[in-house]
Amino acid sequence: MRIYRQLRAVAVLVILFAALVPGARALDGDFRIGEFHHDVWGPKEGAPSTILSIAQTRDGWLWLGTYRGLYRFDGTAFERFVPFPGESLTYNAISTLAAAPNGDLLIAYLTGGFSILRNGHLMHMTSVRDQPFSNTFTVLGDVDGTYWIGAVDGLMHLDGGRWERVGAAWHYPGTRTDNLTLDRYGRLFVSDGADVHVLDRATRTFRRTGVRSEEMSADFVFDAAGRLWIGTDGAMTPVDVAPGALEPDHAVNTPPAMTIRKYFDRDGNLWLAPDDNAICMVPRASLPGYRAFSTAPLRSSRNCIGSRPGDQRVVGILEDRDGNIWVATSNGLERFRHNRLRTVDYAGPSYRAALARDAGGTITAVAGQPPRYFSVDGPVLRPAPAHGDASLVRPGVDDTVVLATPRGLVVRARGGERAIPYPVPAPAPTDPVRRLFQESADAFWVGWTRHGLWRYAGGAWSKPADYGTPVLRAGDAADGHGNVWLGYANNTVVRVGPAGVRKYGAADGVDVRVATFIDVQRDVLIAGDGGLQVLAGGRFRDVRAADPDVLTGINGLVIAPGGDRWFNTHRGVLHVRAADWDAALRAPGVLLRYELLDRLDGFPNGAQIGIEATAAGAPDGRMWFAASSGIAYYDPRHDHPATAAPPPVIRAVIAGGRRFGPQEAVSLAPGTDHVGVEFTALSYTIPERTVFRYRLEGLERDWQGPSAMRYASYANLKPGKYTFALQAALQGGAWSRDTARIDVEIRPYFTQTWWFLLLCGLGLAGAAVLLYRWRLREVTGRLHLLLRERQRIARALHDTFLQSVQALVWRFEQIIDDLPAQHEDRRLLDLTLAQAHEVMTEGRHQIIDLRPGADGSVALDARVAAMLDSFRLRFGKTIDLDIVNPDGASLLCVVADEVFHIVHEAVSNALCHGGGTRVGVELHYTAAAFALRVSDDGRGIAAAVLAKGGRDGHWGLTGMRERARIVKGTLRIESGAAGTVVTLRVGRKAAYGRPRRS
Repeated sequence: MRIYRQLRAVAVLVILFAALVPGARALDGDFRIGEFHHDVWGPKEGAPSTILSIAQTRDGWLWLGTYRGLYRFDGTAFERFVPFPGESLTYNAISTLAAAPNGDLLIAYLTGGFSILRNGHLMHMTSVRDQPFSNTFTVLGDVDGTYWIGAVDGLMHLDGGRWERVGAAWHYPGTRTDNLTLDRYGRLFVSDGADVHVLDRATRTFRRTGVRSEEMSADFVFDAAGRLWIGTDGAMTPVDVAPGALEPDHAVNTPPAMTIRKYFDRDGNLWLAPDDNAICMVPRASLPGYRAFSTAPLRSSRNCIGSRPGDQRVVGILEDRDGNIWVATSNGLERFRHNRLRTVDYAGPSYRAALARDAGGTITAVAGQPPRYFSVDGPVLRPAPAHGDASLVRPGVDDTVVLATPRGLVVRARGGERAIPYPVPAPAPTDPVRRLFQESADAFWVGWTRHGLWRYAGGAWSKPADYGTPVLRAGDAADGHGNVWLGYANNTVVRVGPAGVRKYGAADGVDVRVATFIDVQRDVLIAGDGGLQVLAGGRFRDVRAADPDVLTGINGLVIAPGGDRWFNTHRGVLHVRAADWDAALRAPGVLLRYELLDRLDGFPNGAQIGIEATAAGAPDGRMWFAASSGIAYYDPRHDHPATAAPPPVIRAVIAGGRRFGPQEAVSLAPGTDHVGVEFTALSYTIPERTVFRYRLEGLERDWQGPSAMRYASYANLKPGKYTFALQAALQGGAWSRDTARIDVEIRPYFTQTWWFLLLCGLGLAGAAVLLYRWRLREVTGRLHLLLRERQRIARALHDTFLQSVQALVWRFEQIIDDLPAQHEDRRLLDLTLAQAHEVMTEGRHQIIDLRPGADGSVALDARVAAMLDSFRLRFGKTIDLDIVNPDGASLLCVVADEVFHIVHEAVSNALCHGGGTRVGVELHYTAAAFALRVSDDGRGIAAAVLAKGGRDGHWGLTGMRERARIVKGTLRIESGAAGTVVTLRVGRKAAYGRPRRS
């Protein structure tokens, strides 16, 4: 009992889930069967023939069992079921399909056998060799997880993999079983072709219910209240068995069988397929209640669609989760679904209808050829009691109705009616009234094809030329305040009123080509082939939509009490909500949101031409719209829009010549660069309005769509992992909450893998290291050769040149020593000897620079001091040297050498060209930089020379600048009447080459 209570709880959850499915409602009993949208799929549309059973699984798929295999249908295309490799159906001929609550599809075969389709895989409960029963009529999954099979040779029970034939031990007398079902109490009912039995689970025995089932075609069906009936070809009988202490907590559904031709939809309407192969829908209101009744009297012409061809014999009826009725036939599939618009019954030869609402809210119409006057009551036209020969009707001002009759105008108002004779001479009967509208309480406009346009006011008729308006007009309207709007070709609209005549043209924004429709109920609207425009701020501006064609061919408008607009167009009825209309008028760039009720919703095809009063609405919200082939009727109380987004389904991935199912791992070979994806959405009401958006994650960030296409293709894909994501929606509706996904992997070639790239990187890095080491060895070798050459030159200078110069110096010193102290040449020789010592000093410093490890700062200080001593001897001028080096910094050799030459050039210029008496040299070694300053008190350098950079043929200034650039220093030369100052600043890193010592 504990297990049974748990199973009951699960069943309750199933019931609640079914109740929460959006859009799950039956077909409306207020509709007759001929008013439903009826679609037929035959072999030409790809439907399989010889269908024997139909079922819908929990995932939404519609399955068809046929003589030649298993098919599924998504609302647009039929697809033969292809099992996974290594799997197959036991037989092709499938007699019965059943949808289990857990999502399984139960499959029974015509010649015996039972299989389960679960998550795309087949599980066989029987085999060709081990087949415990014969021809199968019905299959059922019980609440306890076991299965029942009704076959031509009896009743079978499958429990835990063990088959048991139900017979005397169960008190079941039947030798065959036609039907099985579970009622809302979880009770099992069985029909054996003679009686109906119910299972007592406590004793595992069957007992008779007292209800007879004497026909093989007797069907178990449940009504909207969950009560069980058994239906034969001529009668419906309730199976009323007291449930005892059981509670009604199980989901019920009319069980599938080989042939189910009686069906209660969830709204209580009864669907029948009698022997004559007609399809009948008996509204719930016509049924006699919960008692047995004969179905023969209910098969009226209003309830049935007539006899069908012999090859379309009905074999099964099913209601899907959206409330559509499906009829499986021996040669195809049919569907009955709601039409949001109903066609008004009319037996006349043709429609050229005009509609109007009178002061009492009654809708009247003039229709037919020849035209006749009718009152409209819902979907029915009834001849009007008076003025039946009226040829045109038009709503007037203040809820009046104006009729054009052969004798004159008839104005019907709340207080009665009055007649207005036509102008004299009256038009001929062959010249009917084509235009008719009321300007004010006592003013009317009437137009004939040949007689022209006339105006009646103040008891007299006048021609339109008296008002300065063109004769050939298209649309017209009056606002009830004396203003008349007339539309013409060539983008011209004319307003005639108390303020005079105002003409609007292209300069005023009119751009509808021919203004065939004008409406002034709330806004001034004009419409034509060019679209829809509204008057705002003295100009007409466009109202735009995503599909511009829906706003062309407008010839009627009803404004509901809440402000919604319902336009009658050549495409259908265009519904615009008040908020969407206001949004489009506030911002010209906003596209108008709308829903279109077209032929898929029951709109009669074809737009009327030349008639303007083609739409009318009653105070209770009902509306009528006239088209060239009928009048559409809309009743908001019986409107059944499809709003729930259909679930998206990925059918297959196609790549490399192979088709991958949605449950397969899609791993593609290297080199694959093109992938296609087939997808759909399980929308069975109006699948033509399903749109999709998708993206390939890993390649795209944004959604592609919306699009009605059910295939996506990608080319030039690189190796990697991708995920195809899919959502579906009804046009204008929200996207599905669930997103269908499938992973796709394109395997790379070895040369496209990351570790191949890593190996290539490592190889390049190794080659770079080897190249660097080779280059370093080359450079090092060259540097060693250079150092050895410098050392050789240093040795040669020291051992030859400097030794020779030293010998000459000693020789001169001997000569000087031999001369008397007052000898006139002694001073000249002393000066020459000083120059020789200077050459010796400079030579030694050059040798030091050639030797590695020399200290440039020490060499610079000594060299500058020796150089200045030489200049003092030569010129006899005052030369000061100031060296500041508190930290004992050392200049790089190259910097010291260039600084020395700059000092030499600056001092030489000051002594040779400046004409001053004093020269100062400062060497400052600071923490931030090395600074040199050479100053004199001479006459300075001419400004023109400084601006030019030096004198022609002299390179001293140029050489100092070049040496400053070599050491990355900044050289400044300032000259004036007070003398010349040369400064050089070399940054710390360029001067010292490393952090200075403390």
